Amino acid sequence: MLLALFLPGCVVAAPAFVNVAAPLCQARQRPARVNIKYVIDGDTVKLNTGVSLRLIGIDTPEIGHEGRADQPGARAAGAYLKSLLDNGRAAAVVYGAQRHDHYGRLLGHLFLLDGSNVQALLLAGGYATPLIMPPNLGFLDCYQRAAAAAMAAHRGIWSYPDYQVIAAHELAPDTRGYRRVTGRVTGIGNSRSSVWVELGASLALRIVRSDLKYFTGTDLSRLVGETIRARGRVYRRNGQLRIRIRHPLDLQPGATE
Repeated sequence: MLLALFLPGCVVAAPAFVNVAAPLCQARQRPARVNIKYVIDGDTVKLNTGVSLRLIGIDTPEIGHEGRADQPGARAAGAYLKSLLDNGRAAAVVYGAQRHDHYGRLLGHLFLLDGSNVQALLLAGGYATPLIMPPNLGFLDCYQRAAAAAMAAHRGIWSYPDYQVIAAHELAPDTRGYRRVTGRVTGIGNSRSSVWVELGASLALRIVRSDLKYFTGTDLSRLVGETIRARGRVYRRNGQLRIRIRHPLDLQPGATE
């Protein structure tokens, strides 16, 4: 059973167990009809045309391949998406400003035929994290509200240890995957390709110069000495832990729980 839930400016259908308001990110343009062949994982489906559609604006835990273990919550996200999209079910999609990714997959916002935004449902249920990937910024505010409601309720993945806010200096050297981190900015570095926000020796936040246009009005140099919170996928490069930051919403000065 689906329950209709509301927030200002948004309307969405949410799973019956969700008892808090969740955004419904309605399409403002006519979606294209598609048929779902099958669900690949929590954020990717195969269309009956044979093309894969990646749900933009979200990211779900990865299913393990080649002997690697599943990330916690990966199977639950996939199962929930399958419960929404039975094999062969008709759906609708609004494509992103950037229509394909570097894997050749279509990029879009997926809707059930009753108008429910599938990404919003996944976020509201705690199955997915928000993933801001310019220039595909459609439904950005609505998706942030859906994720915030799930975080506040510690729903789904937000109840797992790896998804709690952690101090940058407490990250283990082998940390990988999505994290929310907090720390004091000790310096701002510059390279030919990027601006680097340094959280001590433990972590560097990388902003590629082509993304700086989204930071208009943000004086990064004034962050030095400030405590901030950042979120994104942690990776290791040149002996250092890093997170790529693509949008100011992923880098919050003075942010608190």
